[in-house]
Amino acid sequence: MQEPIIYTSSKNIALIDPFSSGFGLRVVAKQAGFKTIGVYTFNQSFLEDGIGFSHEHLYDHLDEVLFLSDQYAATMQEAQTAEERSEIVDWVLNACGPLDGVVPASEPSIIFAAEMAQSSGLLGHSPNFHPSYRDKLLMRQTAYAAGIQQPFFAGVTNERELSMFSAEYPCPLVIKAPQSAGTQDVFLCSTPEELREKLKFILSSRDIFGHQSKYAIVETLIDGPEYAVNLFGDGHRVQATDVWSYRKVDNGVCWRSYRDIVLQSQDDPAIAEVCAFMENVCEHFDLLRGPVHGEVILSPEGPCLVEFGARLAGSSMADLMPVVSDFDPRVATIQAFTQSEAPMAVHVKRQGCAASVYGDADRKGTVKSIVGLQEIQKLPSYHSHKLTINPGDSISPSEGLVDLPLNVLLVTDSNEQLEADIDAVHEAFGILFTEEGA
Repeated sequence: MQEPIIYTSSKNIALIDPFSSGFGLRVVAKQAGFKTIGVYTFNQSFLEDGIGFSHEHLYDHLDEVLFLSDQYAATMQEAQTAEERSEIVDWVLNACGPLDGVVPASEPSIIFAAEMAQSSGLLGHSPNFHPSYRDKLLMRQTAYAAGIQQPFFAGVTNERELSMFSAEYPCPLVIKAPQSAGTQDVFLCSTPEELREKLKFILSSRDIFGHQSKYAIVETLIDGPEYAVNLFGDGHRVQATDVWSYRKVDNGVCWRSYRDIVLQSQDDPAIAEVCAFMENVCEHFDLLRGPVHGEVILSPEGPCLVEFGARLAGSSMADLMPVVSDFDPRVATIQAFTQSEAPMAVHVKRQGCAASVYGDADRKGTVKSIVGLQEIQKLPSYHSHKLTINPGDSISPSEGLVDLPLNVLLVTDSNEQLEADIDAVHEAFGILFTEEGA
């Protein structure tokens, strides 16, 4: 396993929006001897009440915490002009004091972290860093200009624009919000009526990060297996480190809800093709430092870009890589933004098979009991699990990755055992509900 570098002197590192998949970066930074400063570009009340992060999740393993809302009525997510953004960047840099690194720790933070790094002369993404990395319409437009294969698409603000697109590309079509994540606010529409309904929903509501969408992206549906391609760059070149198969299902509430995420062999020619495709995407977008998480569908015409983010992978992929390989993406990320050269894992040595398996809630109600956990923990490949519900909780059907109640991590040397245990998890897990009046 890749070992963290231990710093003997006192160094300061700013972790921007270190929640969700970025939480583990705090632990790695502390192990490396850094003083950790968490900088949140959202209001604390929104993170706690809107998204549902606990106080511990926002504060643990951080020596200092800054919320931009403590200083500004408008958060960085709402700042529009270059002058507003520059003023906020300067305030944060002054509040942090001397820094040895600025790390984008989750998806919403990547542009702000790049601006901080550029303003302070620290390692970061290139000066060509572009808002297209966070806006899915701008991403599509930039990829189109570069000749990267992707679905046909359009940005739409009203029903007339939507009708023009659907007249040329009939349903089924995909429509989604421009800055959401984790399958939230992504809809497959089979009829024009459904398409109009989802457009109205996207434009009238806020996404998972609290953004009010001014437009939606409508796209053609691409057939084929979908893969998560995780890459890492040392500032000069980028390379795929691991590839995972997305197995998704329509659970009646969420189209293509996560079910299983399974590590793939890069010796497979099809997987190698997907890796080469995403490496090319990163080079076109000048994403050459730190982690990149891409999503690709292998269509009959070849790899097709779904989307990407300059961030660590979620869905426990970053948790599993140090277990089944000699590459730790979190250690490498801290190094990439604090050293002149990040160690590049040219050949990641895979040492096992792994999967991240999800259990969902299929109805609304009050939880009476949860079944199957004891059986799951006895499986030969069981590694760990996370359960987010308890008896007595009132829950709704799972609508996306953030509200799937169970995540089981499996690790083994055998693909056959892994597949058998994946099926066993789904067969064992269940939620019993308290019936009204009982």
